[in-house]
Amino acid sequence: MVSGGLPEAGVPGTLWRLLRNRTQRLHPAWSERPIQLYEIEDNIGNFLSDRKEQYDFIHLSHVIEHIPKYSLLWVVDALYRALKPGGVLMLRTPNMEGPCANSSLYVTLAHEYGFCGSNLESLLDICGFDDVRFHGTTAFQPTLKQRGGALLRRIFLRKARSGTACSE
Repeated sequence: MVSGGLPEAGVPGTLWRLLRNRTQRLHPAWSERPIQLYEIEDNIGNFLSDRKEQYDFIHLSHVIEHIPKYSLLWVVDALYRALKPGGVLMLRTPNMEGPCANSSLYVTLAHEYGFCGSNLESLLDICGFDDVRFHGTTAFQPTLKQRGGALLRRIFLRKARSGTACSE
């Protein structure tokens, strides 16, 4: 089952502007084309199998690690075929070489496969992708307002635990 469409099909105006602005930064020519969002409730490979060279950009965020091993090559092949020449596939997945790789957050029954740079690059290469790039994320840097809020929470919680919190 697939649902998709433009803002008229239920995407709030603010989200639409945000998506459009992000797309303009990714590739200027895309800003002239409407963005179509899909929610795939079935198999990604089945969804893409009859959509050869239809998409300029496909974004999967924390999806690929949930694809069963037995269908991983088939799905990534379908992703490759669904992209137009020069199209971009953007994948986000936990880095199994990172510091939190073995935490219970990533080692669950829902995760079928763990990726690191080398095995993800090999998978993409086998399926025909030729310009594979990896981008790190920036470390969280709390703002001054967030630091102040954290300090106030600590003070309040310490007083609440000791029983000296103000009460009316």
